[in-house]
Amino acid sequence: MTRPYRRKTCVVCGNTFFTKWSTRTCGSECLRVLKAQTMRDVSFDHGRKVWTKDMITKSIQAFVERRGYIPSATDAMVKSRQHGMPALSTIILHFGSWNSAMREAGFEPRPRHKNDYDRTKARRKTVKVRCVACGKMIKAKSKKRKYCNFNCRERHYRSLKA
Repeated sequence: MTRPYRRKTCVVCGNTFFTKWSTRTCGSECLRVLKAQTMRDVSFDHGRKVWTKDMITKSIQAFVERRGYIPSATDAMVKSRQHGMPALSTIILHFGSWNSAMREAGFEPRPRHKNDYDRTKARRKTVKVRCVACGKMIKAKSKKRKYCNFNCRERHYRSLKA
């Protein structure tokens, strides 16, 4: 089903035009003018708090005074509104990283957690096994594997039946 054309009046120049869509301007030039007007007249806070670097550093210092510990990035991610802090994305946008924001606020950032998980130990070792059907050497995760692929397995089972 197609949309019907509607007669509209351009909010910038006042010309009438026909359109299927919910546009407010008659063309791209009027749209550019409208965007320029809105950017000059309206601040883009959308009812939210607009954070500056100074406000962020003060909120971090206030958090430390209230709570008694240096906040982690998780505190900013999970409970930023409860603590009166900006969201983690806002802090990273202004400072580049969480640790640089902590340094700017006058605190030494927490050390990164050293992960005890060693990737070399977790990687499973491969074992070389000879395929029972064709005799080719294959790499397997365990010695239980006897065939290099499904076709070799089927060929071997057929030979056993015959």
